[in-house]
Amino acid sequence: MGYKKSAIRTLKPTTVPSTGHFAHVGHTVGPARVVYTSGMVGQYQDGSISDSYVEQIKQSLVNLGHCLEASGATVKDVLKLTYYIAKYDPNNRPHADLIFEWLEGHRPATALVPVPYLANPKFLFEIEAVAAVRDPSLDTPISNPVPGKVETVDVVVLGAGLSGLQAAYDLQKAGLKTVVLEARDRVGGKTWTVPTANGTGAIDLGGAWINDTNQSKMWALGQRFGMEYTVQVTEGDCALQDYGRFPFGQLPPFDNAEDRDNFVRFRDLVETCCQTIDIEKPWIGGEHYDTMTFEEFAKQSGALPKTLEYANLWIRAMLGIDGNEISALYFLHYCKSGGGFVQMRSDGKHGGQHLRSKTGSQPYSEGLAASLTPGSVILSSPVASIKQNAAGVVVSTNNNLIFRGKKVIVSVPTPLYRDIGFSPPLSGAKLALSSSTRLGYFAKVILLYAEPWWTKAGLAGLAHSFNTSEDGKAGNGAGPITLIRDTSDPESGVHALTCFVLANVGRQWSELPAAQRRKEVLEQVVQIYADVDPKQIYAPVEVFEQEWSKEEFSKGCPCPVTAPGVLSSVGHAIREPFGNIHFVGTETSIIWKGYMEGAVRSGERGAAEVVAALQKPGRIGTRL
Repeated sequence: MGYKKSAIRTLKPTTVPSTGHFAHVGHTVGPARVVYTSGMVGQYQDGSISDSYVEQIKQSLVNLGHCLEASGATVKDVLKLTYYIAKYDPNNRPHADLIFEWLEGHRPATALVPVPYLANPKFLFEIEAVAAVRDPSLDTPISNPVPGKVETVDVVVLGAGLSGLQAAYDLQKAGLKTVVLEARDRVGGKTWTVPTANGTGAIDLGGAWINDTNQSKMWALGQRFGMEYTVQVTEGDCALQDYGRFPFGQLPPFDNAEDRDNFVRFRDLVETCCQTIDIEKPWIGGEHYDTMTFEEFAKQSGALPKTLEYANLWIRAMLGIDGNEISALYFLHYCKSGGGFVQMRSDGKHGGQHLRSKTGSQPYSEGLAASLTPGSVILSSPVASIKQNAAGVVVSTNNNLIFRGKKVIVSVPTPLYRDIGFSPPLSGAKLALSSSTRLGYFAKVILLYAEPWWTKAGLAGLAHSFNTSEDGKAGNGAGPITLIRDTSDPESGVHALTCFVLANVGRQWSELPAAQRRKEVLEQVVQIYADVDPKQIYAPVEVFEQEWSKEEFSKGCPCPVTAPGVLSSVGHAIREPFGNIHFVGTETSIIWKGYMEGAVRSGERGAAEVVAALQKPGRIGTRL
């Protein structure tokens, strides 16, 4: 028996002449919301349009797909298509095959409307859709669990971050009774948004950035939940501690041409090497990179001391760890997952740090949670054990909630697997992976000001430091901060600099008393922006601090990394199910690993695995 439940039914009454490919009637079934699109034409994002009739049809279908995705629908949810063709020629019908292919076997009701012309004489084809999406939030609420009483569901999801909530949403859309167990007293995982004191602004203590091009899943969620965005500042000067200002997008200052040229060669080498990595199985063809740390890779590649400082800065800024602790293969694969080293670090249109939601990032998770069947998300319920056999699974929490189900999806970071009692124990490869991965030290200190003094000084708010002293104290080119970014939203009255305190220098800083931590951060900001009046820097109206490494249910940020030898030996296990247990989370993604985009994509993958497994005869995933 299949478990996939659609919100639509399409029919071909036998009393009506057959159309062959398409249905005559479509209607909704069960709890659903109806989606109506405008007519989509073959215009590209830049407003241009091809003269080719075929290309216009293709682009119209691409645009329609984007509209459906933004509403949480897919091609399979389409009830009816209506398409308009200018100067229709029944002997020239390329649309038929193209639409047939786009529908991927789905057969909605359709109507073709020939017209003399469309809104613009250049437009030759226009298509609109009516779709219906199963809406779990309209289902009968799940009753509150009773401690000690066994509750029966289809699937239990561990973790109410983006990956777990996306998995739960997809599972419920497929008609599977699903609960989400979250250890914290909130949803969002490593996305956490808090208000400013005056209530007008939102401060992201965790994940913050997306883009609207190659991070399509996050962009679609944002559109679905009505998010508005601030574009990351890329105008003005950047700053490098002890080296001064330089224009955004240009090379930082160097003492001599040899250092500059060496830096450029190594940066380009990292980009070239990461593009050669197999995105699904990085150890195939890339195993030699897993015999060394990234720092060793840099040295073997001829990196001079100044280039080595930059290499370590990249690793700290991107993963909260030092270059001598991470496999070169892991880092190259991490970069490949974001489209490349340069793109992942970019603040530009296609980069990893392009857009921020004006209401923060936690509303993505809150929106997903609100889309679930009422009662699905159970907070403050850390999972203690997962027991499984051929019949299914039993999940127990520390507060004595017990759930029996067919499948489990685990969406916590691999190092946290050790906090859960698995019976039978996880496979050797899974255990080795859990014990061999580690999360970097990652803290944010957000300085909120009454006025954006850096903007008025011609600065972009982006700054870096090499953290050259071992004790992490400000002075002589050192300090706890590795990276600063402008995280303002002027329309909301938020003028903020987010200071990232990372890796080993961050761990040392974290041991200091709170007042001393804040003092050292402000002292270093003064040193970085040496040509700004210190009185302005020392006068934040609010300071927010979040140490992710001290979070019991995160233990670090943004995602676990591996030392040399781990990926090539047990990396294959990261996405492998174990019996009736499936594993998701941003670290398991092959696209935008470590980012919110990777989390959502992994949740979709995990849900698809479960739905496919439950549709098979026997209903068992992999063997124990």
